[in-house]
Amino acid sequence: MKVSRFILAIALMFFSAQVFAEWKGNGSREFWVDASKENWQQTNVYVFQGDGVWVVQTGGYFTRNDKTQVTSASGDSTEKAGKGYPMPNAPKGALIGKIYPIKSNINPSEPFYIGKKSRIPTRQSGYLHLSINEKSADLEGNFKVHIGMDR
Repeated sequence: MKVSRFILAIALMFFSAQVFAEWKGNGSREFWVDASKENWQQTNVYVFQGDGVWVVQTGGYFTRNDKTQVTSASGDSTEKAGKGYPMPNAPKGALIGKIYPIKSNINPSEPFYIGKKSRIPTRQSGYLHLSINEKSADLEGNFKVHIGMDR
């Protein structure tokens, strides 16, 4: 039993060193959210329950199949997404997030609204995933975001 705890401790130290090695310079990490991907996109940023995590859109846009352009991660403030969207009560085209825990027996968090700039709720530990609140992957473009920690 003590040997397995020792191995687990070593593995966690190694894993933590790899994750935090990505945080350089101003303490933030750049990530591109691809609008053409319908699924949640892992940022490779591991957050701990209670962490202060900021996500800020710093550029990019996407185009819908009807050629309308969405330039803000806040989405279309005049229209809620509705049924069939990952987050029905958030605006269409908005940047949204979810936290997926390492353990497969624990459900991911409910989706949360991020928009153009937000300090996200970290009610559980896990990997931060991002997506665009659209129900079709028939989109082109991306949002560029910076992810930072209060640490």
